[in-house]
Amino acid sequence: MKLERHRTVFFVFIAGLAFADLVGIFLTTFPVLLVYFHGYYFGGPMMCNYHAFTMVTFGILTPMIACAMALERYFGIRHGYFYMLHFSPQRARMALLSLWLVAIIFSALPIFGFGQYAIQYPGTWCFLNLHPENAIDAAYSITFAVLNLLLIGVMIICNIGVQCK
Repeated sequence: MKLERHRTVFFVFIAGLAFADLVGIFLTTFPVLLVYFHGYYFGGPMMCNYHAFTMVTFGILTPMIACAMALERYFGIRHGYFYMLHFSPQRARMALLSLWLVAIIFSALPIFGFGQYAIQYPGTWCFLNLHPENAIDAAYSITFAVLNLLLIGVMIICNIGVQCK
């Protein structure tokens, strides 16, 4: 019997996670390497916005994909009939696309005035402004943190749910 791993929901998610991590490493590392090679941060606000955008995008995308994988595992093991009816590789691809869109839209909010990016110590990288001066910027940073904590919580609950009968 030939294994057709490329057609399973799990494989779609694991390939999506590997692709997201590879792209994330490439896009977020490039500005930092330029800073180290030149000895100072350059590029101004445009480079900082680009770097922070990629850091936030992949900082939220990876946990979202991992959470989707935990949910897939939970439903596959604990609710097999529901899983058979509602999970498919095509839906997994659509879920990945949706997660990418959510991450990109969320990460673009500071560019449109909700939240703020800032250069971080020691001046080699940019991320969310961790010392915001107004409530909107603080709300964005807090939303990023809470969203990541919620994703981690869902993953923990799913993994406990799979282990306990």
